[in-house]
Amino acid sequence: MVLKKRKEKKNDDKNKVFKSSSSFNSIMPESADDVSSEEEGYGDQDLLSVVTSVRLKPTLIDPPPLPQQYWTEPSASSFNVRGANYLKDRKKIPSADNLFQLFAVDLVKVSDPILSGMCNHPDERVQKALRAEKAGRLASPMPPFIFCVNITLPGSPAHHLVMYYAVDDLSLIAPRSSSDDISTPFNKLASRFFFGDSDEFRDSTFKLIPRIVKGNFLVKNAVGNKPTILGKKLKQHYIQNDRFFELIVDVASDKIAKRVVGLSVGYAKTLVVDMGFVLEGKHKTTLPENMMGTVRLNNIDFKADLRSVKQP
Repeated sequence: MVLKKRKEKKNDDKNKVFKSSSSFNSIMPESADDVSSEEEGYGDQDLLSVVTSVRLKPTLIDPPPLPQQYWTEPSASSFNVRGANYLKDRKKIPSADNLFQLFAVDLVKVSDPILSGMCNHPDERVQKALRAEKAGRLASPMPPFIFCVNITLPGSPAHHLVMYYAVDDLSLIAPRSSSDDISTPFNKLASRFFFGDSDEFRDSTFKLIPRIVKGNFLVKNAVGNKPTILGKKLKQHYIQNDRFFELIVDVASDKIAKRVVGLSVGYAKTLVVDMGFVLEGKHKTTLPENMMGTVRLNNIDFKADLRSVKQP
């Protein structure tokens, strides 16, 4: 599949892969006057215990995901997001519950990054589940829609860290008519993000909130926990389909990000890392923000017997 800029309208019969210039600086805030999660604080709650259960969907565990001792889903309320009056008071509030549900995490070895997407790979879980659904297997229900965040980790070998989220309620993201007054703040962003034509909008809207819950001070200082719009320096690739949307973050496209991630990988066995994914609200009509999904990575061992994936 050839990566290209999206210039035409969506073709329902073909997957479309998009490539865009993006940005990343995990040690800088999203804007000069923004209030970071760290600055607002998390009160006295124990972040190590702020987790929720993960429900694996039966059709989406082939091939087996990363063992669950290495990952779980922290509560969205442990992340602060822009409140309804943020544009006036600059205050953030604990997020409401995750809108999407984490159901699988992959950490796989590759000879070279697979930029055509894991959701498109014929031997990976999404395509296998779609084939099972088409065959009418009762034990193989696909969620209505899947949101996939795929982070490439450069190295020798390279790795893909892939988080899969189920969107069980399509009304959260489905485009609505301009006269529809019941469109939520999140839907106003999500409908454009998942189904729109603008890479520029996606690049300027997708936000990562990182957090080192436990680990080396050097890594904590390098990663920080300030909300970051990834599409400012990093290259991101977007794959659209009527059943899934995959966002590929190309860490190797920025020297600073590559160094920070390389440092984190080196200390991974001693780290507990949280990531939250949100669409940034810049206008009153798109606030308050709401966490789309979260993930916690627990003491991952990159020297373990990780699964290898070949180019399709």
